[in-house]
Amino acid sequence: MLPKPAPDEIDTYEDEKEPEESDKRFGLAHSEVGRITGYVEAYRGMLTGKSDELFRSNGFFVYLRGRLINVEDGHFGISPNELQHGTFARVRVVVHMDGLDDYLQSDRERIREGPVLVFAQNILRAIFNCARQFLRTYDASQEPGAQLASTLAATSGSVSRRPIIEMVRAALQGNATSKYIGLPPEDAKSERDSLVAIEATMSTRDQYLRDVAAGSGPRTALAVANALREARDDEHRLEVELVAAFEKLGFNASRPGRKSAKDRGKDLPDGLAVAVLGGDGTGKSLRYSVTLEAKSTKKDGKRVPARDVQVSVIALHRDKFKADHAIVVAPSFSTTQGADASVARQISQDRDATRAQGTPRTVTLITVDDLARLVRIAPTKRLGLTRLRELFAKCSLPEECRKWIDELETSRPTRPPYQEIIETVYQLQQEHNGSAVKYYGLMVALGHRTPPIKIPQQDLADLCKAMSHMAPGYMSASSSVVGIEQNPTNVLKAVESATKAHLPDGK
Repeated sequence: MLPKPAPDEIDTYEDEKEPEESDKRFGLAHSEVGRITGYVEAYRGMLTGKSDELFRSNGFFVYLRGRLINVEDGHFGISPNELQHGTFARVRVVVHMDGLDDYLQSDRERIREGPVLVFAQNILRAIFNCARQFLRTYDASQEPGAQLASTLAATSGSVSRRPIIEMVRAALQGNATSKYIGLPPEDAKSERDSLVAIEATMSTRDQYLRDVAAGSGPRTALAVANALREARDDEHRLEVELVAAFEKLGFNASRPGRKSAKDRGKDLPDGLAVAVLGGDGTGKSLRYSVTLEAKSTKKDGKRVPARDVQVSVIALHRDKFKADHAIVVAPSFSTTQGADASVARQISQDRDATRAQGTPRTVTLITVDDLARLVRIAPTKRLGLTRLRELFAKCSLPEECRKWIDELETSRPTRPPYQEIIETVYQLQQEHNGSAVKYYGLMVALGHRTPPIKIPQQDLADLCKAMSHMAPGYMSASSSVVGIEQNPTNVLKAVESATKAHLPDGK
């Protein structure tokens, strides 16, 4: 049987009248959608390419009485954010759903909105999930060299290939010592230098591997925000998109302890987000972490009651991971009584208790819509992780979060020097064989421009990350380096276009 989200009321059947080799002999049956037959093809490489200029070759192909009804919409109305791009580009799903004929709109090209369309889409989602698992198993069985070659071929050069090439070249020239290349250092100084070089390279590699693990290709902050809203009534999807939202805000976010995407993780939070920051002027670390909890009502418009929030369990998860903050995200909460609400009193008591113990920690409730709004506007408001911590520290209830985000949205920060930063990164890359640029070097180079541009290193890193979220594929930024993959003019156009899209009402 098909996995979730396929409907429960679906059966398999065999039509013995059809030839054994026919793709219509075996199929599925649903009370509303009717009989479903077809086949799935999975490929080693991507099907997308020049042939798409004539006709798409991957995705869903839905036929009604022998006629393809989704000629241009290969996703069949399903948000692309739900379908991992890397997998979607490698599969072709051909299905015959003749029972949908009664639900065609007058143009005979689309299915009417309603439960039947949702059933059909969920069946396609389940078929896609089966194909994704098959490809995952296949990819895991391949030789490591083939896996690496395939992965490197599809990733940006400044983040993956160039740092590795430069490290090997430096090691061979005696300028650095690698953990994996057995070349002895000439003296203690070169050893220290090599350790620094290797640490930087490994940091870049780790960031790259996190990007690869995301599996769905780069998404803009706007796309992540929309996907978060769309997941509001689906518990599993909300957990996944919550982690993606915090990753897009600049955290290193993950689902701790999960062996697979659907592993619920017993006695664990739905996610963990770590703000990787340096120190303040006194050397005190600014690093902090947040446990993530998703609470879906599974029904639009319904509030999450206090008993389902389970503040004590949320605090237990937070303390187990030694996190500073915990955030709970849901479509709506039962906090209309404000500070007198039951859940509000529990959160206040937790804050008081941890403060008395000398380790102040917090729990914050925020709605899906407000978190999505925060993700959408963050790149244009120059919202860094240091300032974002104010939200967790000051806000306990959804109404407080909404007010904080309202104030952020109405703020008018000075327009960042996008063009100057892009031009300087491009110039530094040209001077260093296309390698990604460290923020300190970028900060110094900007200070030497005419007129000079002075931005603190952490603020510059936050700004570059925000730009990379607005123009994924054109620009990439980690906690230590930034790189661009296009000429400066194209990168600037992408950032400016995204800036307009991220603002309210496209203004």
